[in-house]
Amino acid sequence: QAELQRLKGSLGGYPTLLSEFNKIADKTYAVWNNTQAELNAKVAAGAVDLKSLDLGQFNAQGGMDAVMQAAGTQFGEVAKTITKKGSHANTVFTNALEGMVNGYNATNNTNNNGLIPQGAANAGERSARTTLADLSGNIQTAFGADDNSRETYVRRAKNDQVDRMLTWTGQGGANNDQAIQNIGITTTQFNRYTRADHDAARTTRLRNIYANQTQPPQP
Repeated sequence: QAELQRLKGSLGGYPTLLSEFNKIADKTYAVWNNTQAELNAKVAAGAVDLKSLDLGQFNAQGGMDAVMQAAGTQFGEVAKTITKKGSHANTVFTNALEGMVNGYNATNNTNNNGLIPQGAANAGERSARTTLADLSGNIQTAFGADDNSRETYVRRAKNDQVDRMLTWTGQGGANNDQAIQNIGITTTQFNRYTRADHDAARTTRLRNIYANQTQPPQP
């Protein structure tokens, strides 16, 4: 990032060269090459494709937040496209997103009793949390201490989301089974998942969760 800014600064007296430099840099390093306002405008105009960015920018301080702000309501789609590029891209992006959500959790635990703010000003945070859950199935980190938000997500989860929740494993082999069982999936979710072609072991686990869930099954 520092080298990029150094090169950019050296071209300040050459507007034509600087313009060409920016076009090239924006193809891969748009986060580092622009202010937030510039990035937002270029994404809106179609001049920057967030899905083609170098992965290092997501790990840099403020990088993921800059992408999320620029993507707006398309953040989830941008995230899915990037993580489908391969295991490395998936790991880098998901870890960076999880780090940002952990930051939200720390702030909310201190200032908001662990609850996720629901105002319009916090729409980006809620989008990041849902996207993390969609990508990784990690509903523990994604919703922190906000049990109501986690319950809403689980009760509305479609097949692919349920499958990721069952696939996720954390440190020491932790999984989501007990959390899902405590919340309770609906009969519709259960039937939809078990009638589809899913991994046999995960299907068996979901059958056990459904049979033993704390809350009576909802329609």
